Amino acid sequence: PALLAEALNYCESLRTLFLVGNRLDDEGVAELAAGLEDSALPALESLDVTANRFGARGVGALCGVFHRGVAPTLQMLDVSITPIGDEGAAVLAEALATGKPSLALALSCCDVGDEGAMALAASLPAAGQGFRVTAMWNPIGLTGQAALLEALETKHGPQLGHALAVMQVSLLPMSTSLVRAWGRGWRRVEESGRVIII
Repeated sequence: PALLAEALNYCESLRTLFLVGNRLDDEGVAELAAGLEDSALPALESLDVTANRFGARGVGALCGVFHRGVAPTLQMLDVSITPIGDEGAAVLAEALATGKPSLALALSCCDVGDEGAMALAASLPAAGQGFRVTAMWNPIGLTGQAALLEALETKHGPQLGHALAVMQVSLLPMSTSLVRAWGRGWRRVEESGRVIII
């Protein structure tokens, strides 16, 4: 991660960065974040760190770089299929209040529950005007789903897409375990490099 950070410090026109399935854990994200210089990645608009292994501490390290002026134009952040949980969602909610990312956050299959969903819902009014959040396939209960749906509808008005953004599998028996297993399996596929997109 330190060598990657060193290289990224010279990427002044990079707009999209995919770090998908790289086995980044909390320590790896912290090392990457520490290696980024203040105001690095000035043109970055989209950061995808899907299918990695970091949790709340990693999310904290990642969001911490925004306070140092890293990626000032970041619009989209995707942490899907990464086990950040409620604590990580709360850290992301704090980042939203500062305007990062400015347009969209995806955290599907991240083991986020009611507490994390309610933190995100509370931060949505401070997020950018067109901001969208997708939190599908998490163990969010009805309370968290209702809070997030209400926040999205308050911001954008009623839309079918909002119901899809908070869609859960909580109606199926053992659904949380199934989604966690699916997430672990998908991370392994991403890490293997054998992903085939048709």
